[in-house]
Amino acid sequence: MRLLPLFVLAGSLLLCRTAVAGWEDDGATDAPATGRTGIQRKIPAPSSTSARPSAATGTIPADIYSQFLDAPVDPVYWASLAYVGPTQFGGDESASMVELDGFWRLAVYRDVLLGDVDLNLSLHSVIFAGSAGQDVLPAMLVALPLDAGWRWRFVDGASFEVRAKPGIYADPAAAGLGMFGLPLSVAWYRTVSPDLSIMAGVELRPGWDQFAMPLIGAAWEPNDALRLELALPRSRGFVYLGPVTLLGAIEWRNTTFAMSGGGNEPDSLTMNDVLLSGGVRVAAGDQLTLGAELGVFLDRTMTAEGEAGEGDIDLSNAMFLRLSVGGPL
Repeated sequence: MRLLPLFVLAGSLLLCRTAVAGWEDDGATDAPATGRTGIQRKIPAPSSTSARPSAATGTIPADIYSQFLDAPVDPVYWASLAYVGPTQFGGDESASMVELDGFWRLAVYRDVLLGDVDLNLSLHSVIFAGSAGQDVLPAMLVALPLDAGWRWRFVDGASFEVRAKPGIYADPAAAGLGMFGLPLSVAWYRTVSPDLSIMAGVELRPGWDQFAMPLIGAAWEPNDALRLELALPRSRGFVYLGPVTLLGAIEWRNTTFAMSGGGNEPDSLTMNDVLLSGGVRVAAGDQLTLGAELGVFLDRTMTAEGEAGEGDIDLSNAMFLRLSVGGPL
């Protein structure tokens, strides 16, 4: 029964849609350019007045179009379910895991104190099928934050963003203020050309095992058939073949979850891993995207901290299969 709330939330992510306000039209002359989705992406000619991107029409000036901030890469809402094969937790005993993830773009507000605000809801949960002989292993770990960002864009192609992800990062049994976390990030983006953008920043996570996570990289889309994101903590590649997209990814994940503490249970548990995956995504109509990925977890550790001190558990590498369903790009 403890899985029911997560599946209800995942279903909600798919049923809900977001209404996004458009940016103001500045009267610039538009030069249409067809994107990979078959929908025209308009790139206005240079103007002395400030043009603003429109989520509805795709009207974005070429000199500020950002591959990180503007390119339609992921669905506006999606949910995924991953099965992770048997994993040894520092000994001979093993346990399988299930990961349930989701994302929902709630809203975008334009021209808020010269910037733009976006609100999103995300879910990452790990469900353990067994204890693998470990007293510290909970039944479930959940990260459920509200992901809110405030972004300022400048006519020279630079952008500055501040984000906060307040929410629950805990074993659901760990009731109390300790289950709430507040990761904060600052990032700088620069449009080198309409096809290439770069990023540099850092995410700060007070109270977590790893306080700072680097945000650095480049996104390059030379044509409608290819996209590359070389970055930390996640790098991805996409090959677009009409309604079918081939994709690959390597991602470093590090999250600290609060535990109830007391007895043999630690105060916190940190999951650290690197995942390597490849798969396919299919646009099954204008409003539905289906996906499947096969991959492997590498360099996995679990760090427990509490009154008795700190200890690491090395997890064996394991294969995983992820299925996903989402909305439109």
